Amino acid sequence: MRAEYTVEIAAPIERVFRWIDEPECVMQWLAHLAEYERLDETDDKVGTRVRQVWDDKGYLTELTGRITTYSPHSQLGLKLAGDRFKVEVDYILSDLDGRTELTQVARFQYLGLLRWISLVAGRSLRKSYVAELKRNLASLAKLCESPS
Repeated sequence: MRAEYTVEIAAPIERVFRWIDEPECVMQWLAHLAEYERLDETDDKVGTRVRQVWDDKGYLTELTGRITTYSPHSQLGLKLAGDRFKVEVDYILSDLDGRTELTQVARFQYLGLLRWISLVAGRSLRKSYVAELKRNLASLAKLCESPS
């Protein structure tokens, strides 16, 4: 499954990139993200191992993976995997003269029983994910646009 959404944020690209890059910032706008840490860090960030724990109404899902793309103020990519799915997420930023256009592209591959469920309920799953994506990016925009 693939989902993509673009938002324009009334904040400089450097500020927006910080909010998608730093784990303590990401945890403030990504709903259900309970833990996020970098397990090790490479000099150029590409290859850095990361760990995330998602809390979906008390059901915890741990994902581990790596940063796959890291270009400050331009692009950040992650590849993560857990027991139920794999996901690749790319954040692409463009400078709009002091404003920022941010596109998030996510590609999911469900595993095990979820794979079969996704074949039947794929449209519903995608619709639900895109709605959550819009809410998350609206939260991100609010944080980036607030004076601080």
